[in-house]
Amino acid sequence: MKNKLHVGYDIDGTHANFIKGFTETMSNYFPVDVVEDDRNLQTYDLEEAYGDFKANAVWRHISNDPDFYNRLEPLDAEWIDDTKKLVNRDDVQAHYVTARAHSTIDSIAQVKNKDFNRHQQKRMAQRLRVKTERWLQSRGLQGRLYMARDKGRIARHNNIDLYVDNKTEDVMDVSRKSPTESYLLSKGYNRDANVKNRVETIPHFNNIARTIVDGGNYE
Repeated sequence: MKNKLHVGYDIDGTHANFIKGFTETMSNYFPVDVVEDDRNLQTYDLEEAYGDFKANAVWRHISNDPDFYNRLEPLDAEWIDDTKKLVNRDDVQAHYVTARAHSTIDSIAQVKNKDFNRHQQKRMAQRLRVKTERWLQSRGLQGRLYMARDKGRIARHNNIDLYVDNKTEDVMDVSRKSPTESYLLSKGYNRDANVKNRVETIPHFNNIARTIVDGGNYE
């Protein structure tokens, strides 16, 4: 019998404003409009959204900037506060599942090619983990952190009850590989996705968790 509701969150695009950090960095080199968040993007493929040349320049900068992820702003400060209230409850266990280490390393490896060896990749992954832990801690978001590409496996192995993500493929992966109830956070680029569950905001998702916990239906 479980005595806690296990709630899972993606980070970039749900709590951290990665796109704003990415485009602000891009604006240091190119005359581009800075996007405040990713709601209006038609694709989350950064190379497709901004072009290979611009995107690669930003990834190259990120590889040399140890504080890039530390500087990311919350996507919405009220969403952070609402999540903090939920995950700090004694009857809730939070899990943060992010592929940022894998996606960052993959993108940088394409830019640097052979100049980015396995030792450097491992060191960067560890650095990204530490930065992510500090980002969560500085905002009062307690819980367990997983740096993983396979979110479905993480959800299954850790008995996550509810999960939210901004990427359709990750929501579907969690649904396919685990009994977790997974939710897609609505964005412009996933508006037409055929998914079972969808939420408009993180507080909307959190309220689903609150309803379950307060109703005592999570055992």
